[in-house]
Amino acid sequence: MMVNKTILKEFILVGFSVYPHVQTCLFVVFLCLYMVTLAGNLTIMSLTWVDRSLHTPMYFFLGALSFSETCYTLTIIPKMLLDLLDKDSHISVTGCGLQMCFFLGLGGTHCILLTVMGYDRFLAICNPLRYPLLMTNVACGQLVASAWIGGFFISLIETSLIFRVSFCIPNLIRHFFCHMRAVLRLSCTDSNFTEFIVTLMSVSGLLGTFLLILLTYVFILSSVLKIPSVQATIVRNTENSLLALHVPAAPKTK
Repeated sequence: MMVNKTILKEFILVGFSVYPHVQTCLFVVFLCLYMVTLAGNLTIMSLTWVDRSLHTPMYFFLGALSFSETCYTLTIIPKMLLDLLDKDSHISVTGCGLQMCFFLGLGGTHCILLTVMGYDRFLAICNPLRYPLLMTNVACGQLVASAWIGGFFISLIETSLIFRVSFCIPNLIRHFFCHMRAVLRLSCTDSNFTEFIVTLMSVSGLLGTFLLILLTYVFILSSVLKIPSVQATIVRNTENSLLALHVPAAPKTK
């Protein structure tokens, strides 16, 4: 079968165009949901910035998470809403690559920040005495910066692997944004190996962060369950000490 190898300059996002009769309704629903999400994240960021009592590591990470989620939704939702009102949903190849890069990068950053928040709670509960020394302002800033660097480092590798191939007509992306697998299906050559590598990297990142979060909360749960036994031991030792103080000394024998 002959393949048209014309150099593509743009893609067409099919998205919800297959449901033309409900596009207006979907636009209203998604716009309302997006505004609620945006308002919630902006509120969290504003409160953690203005209220000095919230200037703690936990709320600092929460504000960073809200900021990354705001940027994450900005990469997809505005374009999707515009496409719901426009019948010709075009996006340039460069724009598609940038959207994918930011989508994957911010998604990876989001996952790493959730792991950092789990680590923060682990230190606060399992090592409360060392927590102020470990979670300083500098350490918190370094952890957030590392999350962004790690997320976009993986994203740049994946995006470079995907867009190093050539794309052929038809240039229809059967999605409402530049999803990596949907884009790879437009490759002129066999992209199974590239798809495997990219999928492996994404799954490894998601699974790795999930296991780390799970591990931190296992340690937290273990520490919490030990609290009643520790309290019971303290009470028992206190009672024994009080009893020892009230026991009269034995009379001396001649």
